[in-house]
Amino acid sequence: MPSTISVAPADSERMRDFLALAATHYQGEPINDERVVRWRHLEAPNGPSTAVELMDDGASIGRMWIQIHDWSVGGRTVRAANPIDFLIREDHRSLTAFLSLFKSTMREAAARSDLVYHTSNPVTDDLYRKLAKLTPVAELDGALLPIRAASLARGSTSVDLGPLGRLLDAGSALVPRALGRLARVSGLRLDPGAAPAEQAAVTSRLRRDEQVCSTRSEEWRKWRFNGAGSITYEQFWIRRHGRVVGYVVTSDRDLEGVRGRFVVDLVLPGGRARWAIAMWLQLAERAAVAGRDALFFFYNRSNPRLAALAGLPLITVNRSRLPQRVPVFVRVPKDAAPDITAADFAAGYYVLADFDLL
Repeated sequence: MPSTISVAPADSERMRDFLALAATHYQGEPINDERVVRWRHLEAPNGPSTAVELMDDGASIGRMWIQIHDWSVGGRTVRAANPIDFLIREDHRSLTAFLSLFKSTMREAAARSDLVYHTSNPVTDDLYRKLAKLTPVAELDGALLPIRAASLARGSTSVDLGPLGRLLDAGSALVPRALGRLARVSGLRLDPGAAPAEQAAVTSRLRRDEQVCSTRSEEWRKWRFNGAGSITYEQFWIRRHGRVVGYVVTSDRDLEGVRGRFVVDLVLPGGRARWAIAMWLQLAERAAVAGRDALFFFYNRSNPRLAALAGLPLITVNRSRLPQRVPVFVRVPKDAAPDITAADFAAGYYVLADFDLL
């Protein structure tokens, strides 16, 4: 019997099939954790994901599930479909299987939304670019602020300096701890809480200032940064002289031997990039206290606001040295509204929070 496509809302039964398929390729990853899959696909504010499954003899041999998020495009809220978690069982992988699943998923995503966006991983990137003939509208760049110099170098070069490295780590970690305390004289603070009206003012300002961005509604933020299982987040509201001017969200992840702290989301609207230095130094101070090796930020450099926020004291990382490239694919239907087709998606406000990578 030839493989067939099944399309249905995600539920607990399909989640079990999702986990069974994941276990054929991944072990000990968040994608193997029922709590993570339930959070990602059953609890999102716009409802359960749409499960697009490649079936063979009643069993799921491939899948790509579609989340729906609210984006702001030209000041108007639109539905953006994000197909994620693409996987085909190894013994069923073929060009026919890929094209069948991919085309079916994109067709279903377009039918449920105003636009479709996604990224790729090292396995799917060539498939998307060469077989599906997709061209990214943008690509995230990476920047870092070193904290424990020897450990960061060991992760990137495999050179272990032994006791000398530990001494260097202890010394270099003192620098962000001192500078973070000094940065408080700017009047900028990282506060774990803010009133609903203060929060809404920040996200509304971003939507007014940016042509393309996630709406970052209260419901979306509560869901996105709730996390599950081993995935946890820490959110701070950025205050300057007591007034909320933005927010930042971080998450810890060990990557290729480096204990990283990642800035997953950052919203600091208005002409306030000059205040970002104090924010970065205070984030680095907290990361140093937690024993992290570096602070990382992935962002769309083609967005002027994000490019300004990623200035000093961050160091830009060459794309060839990133552990994974993060292209941004956006597909707008030909019959979309004029304000959507005219939008400059290349300059969109894209950071890690917009994708399923962390």
